[in-house]
Amino acid sequence: CLFVNILYTIGFFKFEPIKISLLKTKGNSFFKDIFKLGLKFMFIQISFLFIFSSDSYIISNAFNPGEVVAYEIVNKLFLFPYMILFAALTPLWSLFAKHYLENNKTKLLNNFKKFNQFFIIILLGLISLTFITPFVVSIWIKEQITMPNNLVLFTAILTALKIYVNFYILFLSGLGKLNFYITILMISLFLKIPLSYFFVDLGYGINSVLISSLIIIFFWTLLIPFKSYKIVKSINI
Repeated sequence: CLFVNILYTIGFFKFEPIKISLLKTKGNSFFKDIFKLGLKFMFIQISFLFIFSSDSYIISNAFNPGEVVAYEIVNKLFLFPYMILFAALTPLWSLFAKHYLENNKTKLLNNFKKFNQFFIIILLGLISLTFITPFVVSIWIKEQITMPNNLVLFTAILTALKIYVNFYILFLSGLGKLNFYITILMISLFLKIPLSYFFVDLGYGINSVLISSLIIIFFWTLLIPFKSYKIVKSINI
């Protein structure tokens, strides 16, 4: 990741018509704003990582380390399409910013519409992956792995919702309108662990961590797209 970021940074200043010397004329307030924005992005990355990467630790604590195996295998399998699609969607960040600065309401709504249509194809792909997962796992892992009921299904639904909501998170990030998203993240951080242990006590096993994540991200898929559409519709052409 460090190597890729270094290459991107070098490439950015090499190919884009931007001179670093221009930043000297901006003053301290400009750098303070950039620093605050950077802190917000850092908080978002850490929070997102904690919410969706703490599951293994919760499973180890609530049950035993051996229970983590099935969860990690299925999670890694569905992480592959998620990372590919996330990388494909990331360039939209700058496109959103461009259209917003141009007050191009029509293009932004058209981008949303195209993604919503493309998401149907994503869903079909994830449904297919859900059905072939037992076969893929059998040739990937030579030892017999016992997977709890609905583990694959819950992971597939969670992956679909993460892909969907990440599109609109990229929109908010491109515009620098992060306070709303940060507020949702803070609430989610406080809910994640208690909610997971609540379902553990109800007897849902290792699926408890997935159910808690599903509940959290379900509200994300309602609130974040709603906020995004609200911002776009408020644009005066």
